[in-house]
Amino acid sequence: MVTVKDAKEITFSIVKALHPVSVVLFGSVAREGAGTDLDLLIITDDKEGSPDDLHRRAQRCLKNFYRKFAIDPFVVPASLLREHYAKGSPFLRSILKEGRLLYMRDIVAGGLKQAEEDLKAAEYLSKGGFFRSACFHSQQA
Repeated sequence: MVTVKDAKEITFSIVKALHPVSVVLFGSVAREGAGTDLDLLIITDDKEGSPDDLHRRAQRCLKNFYRKFAIDPFVVPASLLREHYAKGSPFLRSILKEGRLLYMRDIVAGGLKQAEEDLKAAEYLSKGGFFRSACFHSQQA
């Protein structure tokens, strides 16, 4: 059996080897906390290499874990992920619905940037007299 704890351990190795943007756990382990195999979506920067090269690097870093249980890593550059998401990929829709974020690079910086945008939106909406929406964005910030 593979668990979320195993997924977190594997994520540490993936981060060291691939420097991904994020790692998302999906499938039975994400839904139920345990399963027979591990399904991971590994999102990388576009400049990290070709999809084939990234997949080979992932296979190498996961080599020692394959002895314990099956792992299905899906390594995708961010631009390709956005392209498939825009097309309405059912696979990505499923991952968004059930997935669990295990790692995200610069999560604090991203959160602060979003808060700044929400605050600017609140100020803009308040000046325009849209007070209810301004309150919503203020609360979000």
